Amino acid sequence: MERLYIATLLLYILVLVLSSCRVRVLPFLIVTAMIVNGWALALIIIRSGHLPVFSVFESFFLVSFILGFMGLIARDWGKGKPTAGTWLWLETVILLGLLWFVPRTPAINRYDYDYSWIVLFHGMRDVSLALVLFSSAHFIQSRLEGAKSVLGAGHFYRGRNYLLSGVIFFLISEFAGIIWCLNGWGDVWRWSTSFFQSTLIVLYFMLAFHVPGWNRHTDNAKSLIGSMSGFFMLILMAVRGLA
Repeated sequence: MERLYIATLLLYILVLVLSSCRVRVLPFLIVTAMIVNGWALALIIIRSGHLPVFSVFESFFLVSFILGFMGLIARDWGKGKPTAGTWLWLETVILLGLLWFVPRTPAINRYDYDYSWIVLFHGMRDVSLALVLFSSAHFIQSRLEGAKSVLGAGHFYRGRNYLLSGVIFFLISEFAGIIWCLNGWGDVWRWSTSFFQSTLIVLYFMLAFHVPGWNRHTDNAKSLIGSMSGFFMLILMAVRGLA
């Protein structure tokens, strides 16, 4: 597992470097990185007997695979240097780099890891993180292009749409968590570090979509908040995983 982790990290670093240089062989390299990434996920499933969503190591590896797929199918990155794709691969490298500080082994299988609501809670949160990171890449590029330009406005609206998609998946995760707690403890939710983390993320999402006003300053604030949304969510999930 250790070798697959290092290989995946190095491949995505190479993708980042070549993306910055606008090299045409990039799709082939992305596919190669995804194959190694997917191989590691398959081994996690085989060795642990559950889906790779129950520890920060498993989750971040799954998120990196989703980001790789999204980066592969995305076409409208822009023509400048850097592009939104550059920020996406930078986020992927940061995501995998954080795994250097955690045990790189699958989570020990538990009796309830096949319970659908628990799987849905963790899995939808990982999908949400991938979408929010993807939206942040577009928001960052929008700020570089300029909100008034055609490319800048396009990236801004794509970032907003992907952020909204990420929020939807996060709320699905929270709903699954409520059902999980209701069935397990007879209460819809209980105050805990996980609940506090979820509260902070929801408040941040509310801020991102409810900045008042329609002028240049509020648009700038929205793009700034959107740019940081992926990193904010990533830091919270990483801190909880490291703890």
